[in-house]
Amino acid sequence: YWVERSAGAAAGYRSLGMLFDIAEVAAVDDLVCKRALSLEKPDYEVGIVAACVQAEQVDAVLSRDASAFNELGIPKFEPRELLVHLGYEDTVF
Repeated sequence: YWVERSAGAAAGYRSLGMLFDIAEVAAVDDLVCKRALSLEKPDYEVGIVAACVQAEQVDAVLSRDASAFNELGIPKFEPRELLVHLGYEDTVF
């Protein structure tokens, strides 16, 4: 979303391809959805991500929401910050 809004749809798809090369997508199943009910209230969607983090034991979470995921005990990156961390700071979309 962030790349698409700032650089267009084609760039958004290229960035998704890069993301899938460097990260895994967590599964959302019924157990994750049920666990999310007690996490990150009042935002259920953020609770879904938090429940995925717990279920998959991920290394970091990617989010632009400064108020979310602060209690998970893992690093949280904003999109540009993650690109810099991974050495992609000079990537052109």
